[in-house]
Amino acid sequence: MTSNSCSSDIVSGCYIHDDVAFSILSKLPIKSLKRFECVRKSWSRLTEDSSFMTMYSKNLIISQPYEGGTALLIYINSEPERFHFLSGERFENSVSFISPVNSAVEINGFASVNGILCFHYGLFEKSISLWNPITEESKLIPSSRTLLPPIVHKFKAADSFLHHTMIHGFGYDSIADDYKVICLETFEPLFRNDELSKKHSFLLQHKSLQPFWQIYSLTSNSWKKLHVNMPRASISDGNFQVYMDGVCHWLSMPHWFCYPLKLYVGTCMVSFDLNNETFLVTPVPSYVILTRTQLLVLNDSIALISFPDHTQTFHISILGEVGVKESWIKLFTVKKPCACVGIPMGVGMNGEIVFANKDNELLLFDLNTKKIVELGIKRRGEWCLDQIKVYKKSLIPIKRNLLFSYR
Repeated sequence: MTSNSCSSDIVSGCYIHDDVAFSILSKLPIKSLKRFECVRKSWSRLTEDSSFMTMYSKNLIISQPYEGGTALLIYINSEPERFHFLSGERFENSVSFISPVNSAVEINGFASVNGILCFHYGLFEKSISLWNPITEESKLIPSSRTLLPPIVHKFKAADSFLHHTMIHGFGYDSIADDYKVICLETFEPLFRNDELSKKHSFLLQHKSLQPFWQIYSLTSNSWKKLHVNMPRASISDGNFQVYMDGVCHWLSMPHWFCYPLKLYVGTCMVSFDLNNETFLVTPVPSYVILTRTQLLVLNDSIALISFPDHTQTFHISILGEVGVKESWIKLFTVKKPCACVGIPMGVGMNGEIVFANKDNELLLFDLNTKKIVELGIKRRGEWCLDQIKVYKKSLIPIKRNLLFSYR
């Protein structure tokens, strides 16, 4: 056998039994798995093989321990606003931090970025802050200073419009060594539809009142306008957003009330690359429509967890390739752990789902063990802005020359 034929045999996989190969492949991130589909014919349809996908799904949700600086972050909107960091095999270790601002906050995204949390507070003219709770470093991001256009004042309609900042993502640009925040700026009317006068209807069509995108750079400590036209998020909700490897992702569901939304592309996930400031749209499966849906990261892959209305089940799907609708793979359908829990509050890094029971006590459902863990935390009420995030500790400073302390 020549060296060339030996090399060819190794590539073809004749020295690796399929059972062994499948065991190895089942532990890979979905992107790597899709890359190996072309190696052998028997590998080309692995994602359609139910037995393989069962094995793959189990490996995907094997619990990674919350230790070594990784914690499940639970924000309780109480008095004072408090952050709980839970770690350990059964989340028995708990450390609490007081919020650096005396206000209810909304945390952006699914997880921290290099130990930094991005959150905002305020209704329309939002204040945005970066905070590393471990180092106690904070940075208050300056206002974009967006003003109502002159035409609004010309028609004496300044009292009928409000400027609204909607945060869509926060992450790290590795090329520029910079942290960035991307926002959509809109001018929201105080009156809707049939309440709008002819004057207001005319103004809403004016070019200067159309929504536009802005991006903040921590290095320059300034905002700049982006000349892009991409779908906005359904709501400014961290459960609709994730960040991974320099890209911010968010869900856009046009059937939700979003004003204004000029670019209609159907229910989709939008991916914005912070490195080159470009975006890509990925349609989502039809079963996601009209459901309660959250984005998360599982095993270095983007995933969707959806909770259909009036059912006791939820679906988890994983994305094989950004921009390709057909690469969404439904991994499994899971029944709710019990009838006593309500709508899920959030998910952890292993797909653990946090619910609240009828007494507002927080319970964690482990997809791997199918067991319920009592977290020992109670929320104040069903409609409070309590949030679940993943926090990974880092001592990397935000930017020492730009630091701002609340203390």
